[in-house]
Amino acid sequence: MATQADDPPLGEDEAAVFNGPEELDPDSLPNSQEEVDDLPASTSNANLVNGLVVPPGGCIRESFLKLYAPRAGAVDILFTQDLERESFARSRADSRVKDAASAWSACMGRSGYEVSDPMNPGRELNLAEDLSGEKATAIAVQDVECKKRANLIKIWFAVESSYQHEVIKREADTLKRAKAEHHERIRFAESLVK
Repeated sequence: MATQADDPPLGEDEAAVFNGPEELDPDSLPNSQEEVDDLPASTSNANLVNGLVVPPGGCIRESFLKLYAPRAGAVDILFTQDLERESFARSRADSRVKDAASAWSACMGRSGYEVSDPMNPGRELNLAEDLSGEKATAIAVQDVECKKRANLIKIWFAVESSYQHEVIKREADTLKRAKAEHHERIRFAESLVK
């Protein structure tokens, strides 16, 4: 199977078509397809390859804008992920979760496993090479037992859910727009493959 590393490098024209000109100023690029469509039709300042106008930022940016930013003010495609990261980070920093994580860590320590991160104790215990061996299995069993004793999963779930509900309420209008735009993207993508 061929990989990207096996592909020959792009020629100058190919790179310009895919990415736009090398000297491209990212701050000068349109932020939506709507902005591109409103640009003057003149090709005097346009990037030309074989006499054809290359879209600002190349074909890669054009495909991104058509799918993810058709109009000015479109909801950022990563908006919902940003909200998820926000609620997770807030829950992880919450004193209730920190206390439960400390209780879990102490429980693990009593069994001989010095760890502080309940999200990935295997990394702290250098298990990357042997995730299915006896040692890893013993640690996993103890991890589950300590999470039960510390009530970590229930506490973390309740705390993070609370933050998620808060974020959902705060961002309700934008989430509705994001949902509608997502459905528009799906319909647009489906129209391309028919």
